This record gives sequence, C-alpha cells and structure tokens, in this order.
Amino acid sequence: MKQRNNWPMKMGPLDTKLWSGWVRWQHRATPYQRIATPSPWSRTKLKKWFYRLGLMCVAAVLCITMGGGVTAQITPEITSEITPQMLLNQGRSLYESGQLTEALTPIQAAIAQYRTQQDDLGEAVALSNLALVQEQRGALPEAVGAIATSIDRLTTMAAGNPSDGQQSALAQSLNVQARIQLAQGQAEAALQTLEQAIALFEELDHQQGVIRSQIRQAEALQTLGFHQAAIALLDPLYQQLKGPITYEEPTEATAEPPSPQGMSGFLSCPILAIRPNAATEVDTIRHLAQAYYQVGQLDRAEALMCESGELATQL
Repeated sequence: MKQRNNWPMKMGPLDTKLWSGWVRWQHRATPYQRIATPSPWSRTKLKKWFYRLGLMCVAAVLCITMGGGVTAQITPEITSEITPQMLLNQGRSLYESGQLTEALTPIQAAIAQYRTQQDDLGEAVALSNLALVQEQRGALPEAVGAIATSIDRLTTMAAGNPSDGQQSALAQSLNVQARIQLAQGQAEAALQTLEQAIALFEELDHQQGVIRSQIRQAEALQTLGFHQAAIALLDPLYQQLKGPITYEEPTEATAEPPSPQGMSGFLSCPILAIRPNAATEVDTIRHLAQAYYQVGQLDRAEALMCESGELATQL
C-alpha cells in the first residue's frame, strides 16, 4: 500500500482559521496567570490605590492622637474652675436649706483643696464650717474635733503678726466652739470662750460679731438659770438695734402661760416697718422674750414675741 505523505500539505482558508484558533487557545492566559502577572497599567493602578490607603491610615491616626490631646487639655481647665470658695458656697447653700448631710461633701472637698494648696487660713475657715454642720447634725464628737483643729491652726497664725482676716476667722471659730459647748451642756466653758471672741471682735470694730457673741452669752446665762443677767445683757442690744418702743397691751389673756420654746400665737401684734438688721434683731428679741417669760413678765414676753414674729415674716 502506498504510504500517504500528509506533510506538508496545503491549507485552505478554513484550515488556516482553525489553526490560528487552536494556537490562541494553547497560549491563552489562565485567571491565575492574569492576576499573578498583571500588566504594567494594572500594577501602576494598584500602587496608587495602596498609596492612598496609606495616607488615609496616617490621617486617621493623627486625628485620634490630636483628639486625645485636645481632651487632655480641656479637662484640667474645667476641673480648675471649681475653687475651694465655690465648694464652701455650695456647702453653705445646702446647710441653709436644711440639707446637712449633703453639705458635708463640698465642705470636705474644699478642706482637701485648701490643704493641697497649703492655704492654712482657708483650711481653718472650712474646718469651722464643717464643725458647725456637724453640730447641727448632732455629730458632736466630729464637731469638737473639727473646731479644735481650726482654732489650733488660727491660734498658731495669730501668734506672730496676725492679719485682720486671721483675727476675724479666729473670733468666728470661737463662736462656733461656744455653740458646740452649749450643745454639750458646758455653759460655763461657753461663756469663757465667748469672752475671747468678743474681745477679738471689739479689737476689729466688728459690731455685728460682738452682738452675735453677746446673744450667745445670754443663751448660756439662761442655761445656767441667770435670767435677770440675760435680760440685762440683751435689753441694751435690743434698744441699740431698734430704738425706743412702746408696747401695746394684749386685749385678751391666754388661759395658760406659754412654754419658752413656743410662745408664738399671742394676740395684739403691731405691724412693724422693715428694719435692716432684722435677722439679728429676731434672734435677740426671741432670747429676750424667753428671759422675760422665765422671770414671770408675761406681758413683756408676749409683746416681744409678737414683734419677732412680725420681723420674721420680713426675712
């Protein structure tokens, strides 16, 4: 059989087209090859994309860092605005509104700040306020400790050449100590303490301080049973605060004499004009009325309590 030679052979148009397609199919790039060996254009595009991504990451880190720095700078400024005096004022407001337990927190915070600032005068004043709050709460041991520390600090400062502020703070702390001593039933010790306070107030020409101390003295005298001595002390103060007065006789007598703690409700109370020292005057009149009641002068006690009630409505 004659062997047939198939190569080379003539290729028609169809054969050429098939051959070209087969060659392209053999040399086609797989998906993996297309990814692994990108074209120059796609490689440049990827570089730009990674460059932009890197810039975005750097910007994010800077924002976070700078944001934390701003917060760290603002926070101390807000904290530094709360001064010890502001804390004392907050404690005083709570004390005057009857929130005694709540008043302790800002006062104790003020004491801590004064101590950190090494402000002995401020710390002593704050301790005196703390003692007053504790006395009103009935926590007498805590009150005694606070006022003792306050007076000790102020006495040490007054040993040299004390300023008027230091002298005034010491006199007021002595007043608080006398109040605590009265609450403990130590009326005689309170009288001695008040003598020291009055001497300091007179040296400073602090008239209101002298009057408050003398009112407290009258309270101590009444505790000891010296009601006439209390009247002799308080009546000049009353005349000094108010001036000469005339008392209106009651139109009706009460069935029973009132108790010294609650003598309100008397009749025939006159209408009084507003007076500048009303708060101090009310305290003076009430103690004076109690002293007159104890010695049996009920009409005078009645007139005084009517007057104090009228003044109290002006506060």
